[in-house]
Amino acid sequence: MNTDTELSAVMADCAVLQMQNDMEGRNIDAIFAERQEREAEARQVEEEIELEKRAAENVVSSMEPEMMGRYQALKAENSQIEKDLQEQQEPLDQLSAKVQSLEEEVGNSELKQKAFRLHQQLSKALQWQEEWQNKAQESPQEERERLLRQVKADNQEIASIEKRDAVSALCCEGAAARGRGGPGGGAGGEERQVP
Repeated sequence: MNTDTELSAVMADCAVLQMQNDMEGRNIDAIFAERQEREAEARQVEEEIELEKRAAENVVSSMEPEMMGRYQALKAENSQIEKDLQEQQEPLDQLSAKVQSLEEEVGNSELKQKAFRLHQQLSKALQWQEEWQNKAQESPQEERERLLRQVKADNQEIASIEKRDAVSALCCEGAAARGRGGPGGGAGGEERQVP
């Protein structure tokens, strides 16, 4: 009886493994098919490049000697430019890697983050100082006009706040009066109109 249980467990494990094996086999087949397709595309592109090279060589070989000389000179110049570019790319890549490394280092250091924040605050303070220096350079007439504009804006804001406060106070008084009169807005009393 114990042998039957072990045999059925083994059979179940075998079935699970067979399913997994089938799935992995299908995945491998799909990957292989995709790889073959990409290799075929790569071969086709290589063939097209080769055809273009031959066409370019035919055009070059049919050039007049003067044009051929100019073409060779431009080709040599292009080759030198590519070489110079490659030589300049290496230090640029090194600097980019160094900048990235320093940024990571700054990001991991609390002290450096604090220094960065302080530097930003200093920049803002210097900008604020520059603005005040510009204001100090105003003529008395310009300063007077600026201050008048500021006073007018402040007065408008104060008037708006006072108006809102007055409306709120009237609303509160009306609600309190209705509340004192009992339910239904008071027994025979007049309701106060809120503007």
